[in-house]
Amino acid sequence: MLKSIIIVTISVLNLTSVEDAYHDHLGYTAVDQGELSAAVTKTWNTENMTGSKYLVMQPSSNEKVYLRFVENPTTADHTAMTTHGWNSTELLVKDPDTLAEQLADTPFTLIGPPKDLWPTPNAPRAMQVLGPANEVLYLT
Repeated sequence: MLKSIIIVTISVLNLTSVEDAYHDHLGYTAVDQGELSAAVTKTWNTENMTGSKYLVMQPSSNEKVYLRFVENPTTADHTAMTTHGWNSTELLVKDPDTLAEQLADTPFTLIGPPKDLWPTPNAPRAMQVLGPANEVLYLT
């Protein structure tokens, strides 16, 4: 059984706007950046991505979990939730209700307001947003 995922890779059109948004509004910090090597893209079976710029970010908690963003011009026409495969990333947050208020008027668009995950007292709460690269985030 899969217990945790160490790194999630998200294709984006522009690394700078993503880095700024995740840093300024979610508290993530860049910990690595560069260009994808031929060895990596061969492993991913995406050799056409060799040389693409990437950025790895870590949450302010310093947990050993990461978001890797890869610049990809084919994402210009991407519409969220319209392709096969994983279409969202779940991030654990301290307080979805407060975060929803803080994300107003930012590059993150609320698509599902904070709600209880099940109808019991003290149930965890979650919300969904579209990020600056049209990526879907579940914030739990």
